[in-house]
Amino acid sequence: MRTLIFLLAAACGGSQSAPSSPAATTSSQGPAQQGTPQQISEQIEKLKTYTASMCQCEDAACSKRVNGEMTADPVIKPTYKYSPDQKAEIDKVTARYNACNDKAGGGGD
Repeated sequence: MRTLIFLLAAACGGSQSAPSSPAATTSSQGPAQQGTPQQISEQIEKLKTYTASMCQCEDAACSKRVNGEMTADPVIKPTYKYSPDQKAEIDKVTARYNACNDKAGGGGD
């Protein structure tokens, strides 16, 4: 499950700041791409949708299911070059996702 969290951290790492963790690199995803505003907006909205789903989870099985769906989602996978505002929004949504994942018992798996 932490792989997903690192995936999100890697996605956020496409801006000017470097990833905060060695595990949060984009090596498996390649270099950050110049996404269109529509692609980035769609990615953020999908992340919000998965966050809402994760926050509905009450057990680790649900958490694992949502993590699997999100990890496989082709809209979530690309790493874009984010503006500071986009990165701040992604960081906020990701923090909520991670908190809900931990609460559901999915953290650390």
